[in-house]
Amino acid sequence: MVKKLDKGGQWNSSIMVHPKGDNILVGGYDRKVIWYDLDLGNSPYKIMRYHDRAVRKVVYHQKYPLFASCSDDCKLIIFIIGSIHVFHGNVYNDLMQNALIVPLKVLRGHKYT
Repeated sequence: MVKKLDKGGQWNSSIMVHPKGDNILVGGYDRKVIWYDLDLGNSPYKIMRYHDRAVRKVVYHQKYPLFASCSDDCKLIIFIIGSIHVFHGNVYNDLMQNALIVPLKVLRGHKYT
């Protein structure tokens, strides 16, 4: 074990390591998306609360500085309508400059059963 991270949320559902290896995204059933910057320490760098229900998946884009989180925000009688939040998350090589996180788009209406 290289590093033990401080708890930022409860009931984690998804975890993804940045392609460069120095940042971690964690999504949880407590509606939080937690960004850990391993260069800055063990505590969460940013805790984002954009979803109304449980976050099911977090994912980094392999090529572009983007990441997304998906949730089952609206439940109807027969099916669940989910939402996906897309963010610009730029990670700099300079340790003096913090990562930049900007919400870009919310995609709604994705049906799954």
